[in-house]
Amino acid sequence: VYKRNKSNYTDVAKKLSNLDFEAIFLPDTAEKVAEVTAFIAQENIWGIDHDERPGIIDKKKGKRRLVHYVGTSLWQSASLRHATDYIGEAVIPAWFSPAFKEKKVEVFVDRFRRVFGRLPNKYEVFTYDSVSRLRELVVERGMHRSSAIRHALTSPVSRLQGVSGTTHFTNSGEPVRKVRFVSPDGADFERLPFAIQLNRKGKTLSVR
Repeated sequence: VYKRNKSNYTDVAKKLSNLDFEAIFLPDTAEKVAEVTAFIAQENIWGIDHDERPGIIDKKKGKRRLVHYVGTSLWQSASLRHATDYIGEAVIPAWFSPAFKEKKVEVFVDRFRRVFGRLPNKYEVFTYDSVSRLRELVVERGMHRSSAIRHALTSPVSRLQGVSGTTHFTNSGEPVRKVRFVSPDGADFERLPFAIQLNRKGKTLSVR
């Protein structure tokens, strides 16, 4: 636990150095992550790649603890570049990222950048996918009754292949989404080779 309004986290880092752990989860902004992890690194605790084994190795200047860093989608920011020396190949969940080299993503990002002069955020991507799906059902397929739209959205064969990935709904209206992951790569991000399927309550349905 730490206070976000502080600027010195030496005490937090020292407490960590006396504990036994393999990963650090920081549910905070990229700016604060860069700030906190700098102090943790001073205690010789460093992030490693997602497929490396955590542990302690001997260095000439003392023992170095190697751990996995895990974040939230708030880490998807250019500010994270200030922490890349400390967090290694951190695991960051992402609904959307230009790092997902898929045709739908590349086309949408290119069109959005040409119109607005910047990259889209995840909320704009969700909005685009939602409106596109409703347009398909109402305009292209001529569905005007809410019951027909609901049935189409919850049909077992209905899968929305959007910019934000694959989504479908249960009969109760619960969205089931595939969460993909990225990792910092210098000033940018790269996709990690795995994903999980989650429902709205955060229950893991599958991992690949």
